[in-house]
Amino acid sequence: WLLECKNGGWTLKNVAKGLYVAMDEHPNNHNEYREGIKIVGKQSPHTWHISHANTKNKQHFRIYTPNDGKCLDLSCHGAGPGVDLWGQWEGTNQLWTFEEEDIFPGTKLLAATPSHVPIFAPPRSSQPPSSTPKTEYRAWVAIWVGGERKNQLADIIQYTYLATFLLLRETPRCEVGQSARVLRDDWEDDDGWFKIILTVTDDQYRCLVNNGPIVANHFIVIFTPYPDVACTPIHSSDFEANQDWIGNKILRPFAAVAGGRPFTWKEGHIHALESALAETRSNFSLESPANNSFGEFISKYHDAFSQRVKELSDFSEA
Repeated sequence: WLLECKNGGWTLKNVAKGLYVAMDEHPNNHNEYREGIKIVGKQSPHTWHISHANTKNKQHFRIYTPNDGKCLDLSCHGAGPGVDLWGQWEGTNQLWTFEEEDIFPGTKLLAATPSHVPIFAPPRSSQPPSSTPKTEYRAWVAIWVGGERKNQLADIIQYTYLATFLLLRETPRCEVGQSARVLRDDWEDDDGWFKIILTVTDDQYRCLVNNGPIVANHFIVIFTPYPDVACTPIHSSDFEANQDWIGNKILRPFAAVAGGRPFTWKEGHIHALESALAETRSNFSLESPANNSFGEFISKYHDAFSQRVKELSDFSEA
C-alpha cells in the first residue's frame, strides 16, 4: 500500500491496482462497522487520519476516520481475521506499523510512509476559506535505462528526482521527492523501461506538457502528463507498435526536426541525444541569472540534437 497525503489526511492506495481503502457506510444491525471496509476506485478515495498510539513504541500508529474517530481494527469475527472500524480502545488490534519494502532483490527503496514523514492529524483543510485549491493532476514519467546501469535502481531514482526538480523549478526538492515513487509492471527482465508517478499542480502540469525528454548517459526521462489516468505502457517491446505515438506525442519537441513526420527511434538517436545533452550542459548553466528558464535549456538542447540528427540518414524514415 502507498500512503498519499491528501485533503488534510492520508489515503491508503494499492500500488498494483491504484484502488483505495475506504470506509463502508453500511453498518450492521447493531450500528457497528464490523464489516466497514471496502475498496473503491481512484475517483472516490477516502481520507484517513494517522496518529501515534499511546504506547512506548514510537512506530505504533492508529489509522482512523476523520469524522467519528473509528479506528482500523483487526477483527476476529466470522470465518477469519478481517478489518473492522471500531471505537478506540487499548487493545493491540488497532496498532499498525509501517515497514520498508524490498521492491527489487538487493535494492532497498525507502517507502513514503509515516516512518519518514511527519505524522499528525492535520486540519480538515489547509486552504483559507476564500481560496480555491489548485487542481492536481497525475503525471507519468517513463524512463529508459540501458547499458550497465539498467539494474541500478538507486541511480534511476536519484536522477529522476534531479530531472524533475530542474523541470519544476518552482517546486522545492523535498516536495518532488515526497510525491514521486518508482513502479515496475510485469515487464521482462531484459526491458529497460520504468515509470514514476508524480502529483503536480495545474501550473506544473502545463510545464510538463510544454517540455520534452531529458537524457543523460544511459537515462532517457520522458514526461507524459495525463489528468488522473495512466499513460499508455511503453517499454522496449512496444517500440515498433507504438513508434508513431512515441514520435508524435512523447518526442513532440524533437519530432519537428523530421518535419513533423513519424520517425523510427533507433539507437543512433539515443547517442545523438546523449551527445547533444553533453554539449548543452557544457555551454549552459542553470545557476546563471541569465539562464533562469528550463525552457531555454530545452531549446538549446533541441538545437544541438537537431544538428546531430541531420547526420543520421534513417531519421526521416517513417
